[in-house]
Order: sequence, then structure tokens, then C-alpha cells
Amino acid sequence: MKKLVLITTLLTISYSCSWKAPIGNSHNKSRERIQNRENAVRYDFKNLNYSKSLELFSNNEFIFTETLNGSLGNSTVKEYFGDYHQDSTSLQLYPKEIAIKKIPEHAKEHVKSTYFPYEEGSKINTNYLKFAWNHKEYLLSEQFNTQSYIDEKNDFQRFANFVNQGIEPDDSGAYFTRIIQTTSLNSDSLDLKRIPEKWRSYFIKTPIQARVIEHRQHPSENHHLNKKMTCWHVTIDKGTADGVHQGLAFTTQYEEVQIKIDSLDSGTSYGHFKSINTSPTYIEIGTEMRTQW
Repeated sequence: MKKLVLITTLLTISYSCSWKAPIGNSHNKSRERIQNRENAVRYDFKNLNYSKSLELFSNNEFIFTETLNGSLGNSTVKEYFGDYHQDSTSLQLYPKEIAIKKIPEHAKEHVKSTYFPYEEGSKINTNYLKFAWNHKEYLLSEQFNTQSYIDEKNDFQRFANFVNQGIEPDDSGAYFTRIIQTTSLNSDSLDLKRIPEKWRSYFIKTPIQARVIEHRQHPSENHHLNKKMTCWHVTIDKGTADGVHQGLAFTTQYEEVQIKIDSLDSGTSYGHFKSINTSPTYIEIGTEMRTQW
């Protein structure tokens, strides 16, 4: 359940972009040069409503694909084409062109793509660090310039949240991975020397325990579900002096409540969650919450 909630929470998608005049609907030269996609080295992330993949070909060309599935059965597919350079620890993408395809619900005919120069379309992360841990290889970017997410986090911050909560390396968040072993290995903890120094503080060496010291609630609504809800604002007794940072998630033992820290000081932190439960005893003063159980 934790995996589904975390991934769903992370994936609030925004595709509000503007472009100049398109190149047209003619066939794409970059795709034409890539004859066999089965031989590509492929990294991906998949979710119910959003997925992305990166295919690296032996001729140093790539295809970066994003797919957004709408609630009404429609979908939008973006493909980015270009060249790449990599070594043992890094990958650099050089995008040249974008293909956009909007597929309506119950489409019966093939939908053609419209092509744009990369400079005139939405942007993707182009700089990645590469490392292996346990049975996976990771491609993580320090950049914030992708337009696919509203929350201002980069891959290292998302990766840290999954490591801190004990979800990695079994399952991953919204960043690129690929399987390099068929079975999970009994591996040591993550070597933080692989992580850029500026992001190492996001990785917690030991789980943090906290208790709820204050809470309040106010009415809210879920327009998608057409339900009235309650927004709970929760204060816990741990802060920056205890290793807490903005964006860190705390849960109760059986995961009834999960908060993500949105503000904090040295001794306290503040987060919120939404629920249809309005009972004042739903979360009580003194309730224990942890980053990992």
C-alpha cells in the first residue's frame, strides 16, 4: 500500500507547454535511422497514469518517451530524439527533436505525430549520474527543468525518499532504472559516496522516530472523487537538529497516516494529509510516526 500511495502522490502531472510552428506530420528521420529498438539499453519508470523510458542505441542515438494517460481514456505521447555521450559514471543527452502524439479515447485509426525542434518544445533532464546498487542500475539527474512534475524535486531527492522509507531497492520512484540482475541480492546499504555531496544530507543513516505534538483540521474537497474531505495539519517533535528535512515522509505504524514535511525549524516539523475521517481522535496527540518501520 505504501508503494502505491507514494508513487501516486509523486505523480501529479502537468503538460502545459507552448510551441511555435510545428515541422509537420512527415515521418521522423531520427526514428528512421533507428531500425531495431529491441537492441537498445532501456531505462524506464512505469505508473498507472504516467510512464517514461530512455532507450540508448549503439549508434549513440537515443529516444526518450513520456506517456500520460488521461482519466477519460485519452493519452499524450512525447518522444524526444537526439544523440548521447556516456562513460562509466555519467550520461549526457543532446536532444534535437520532439514528436507529439495526442491519442483520443477509443481511437480506431493510427494517430500521426507532430514534430518540433527541441528548442521550441518542452524540456527534459539531459545530465545524469549512473551507478549500480543491488540488482539495479540507476540514472539520476540533479536537474529540476523537467516539466512533467509540479513538485520541485530532482531525482536524488525522490530517490532519497524511497531509500529512507525502505522501499528501495525493491521498488523505485519516478526516476530511471534498469534491472541488471534477475534476482535481488543481499547487498550492503547504499554507498553515499556515489551520491553528489550536496544531496547526501537527504539520506538518513538511521530511521527517525517522532511523536505528534499538535494537530488541527479544516474542510477540504476532492474534486476528482467528488467527496468532502478533511485536511489535517500535523506538528511533530523532531526538526533539523534531528536530521529532518523538507519533503521527508513520516508514517504511522500501520500506514493509516502519512505526512510529508513541508516546513520545519530546529525542534519541530510540520506536514499535512487529507482524509475523509473527521474524527478528532483519528490521529491523537502522542501518536508515534517514523520515517521507516
